[in-house]
Amino acid sequence: MSHGRGPEGGKENHATSRARAPRRAPRPLEPPTCSRAKSQ
Repeated sequence: MSHGRGPEGGKENHATSRARAPRRAPRPLEPPTCSRAKSQ
C-alpha cells in the first residue's frame, strides 16, 4: 500500500502546503484587528 509514494501522496502534500499558506495570511491580519479593537 504505497499510496503516499504515488501521485496521490504528492497531491496530499500540495493540499497541506495550500492549507498552510491561507493560515499564514490570517496570522498577520489578526494583529491589526486586535490593535483596532484595543484602540476602540
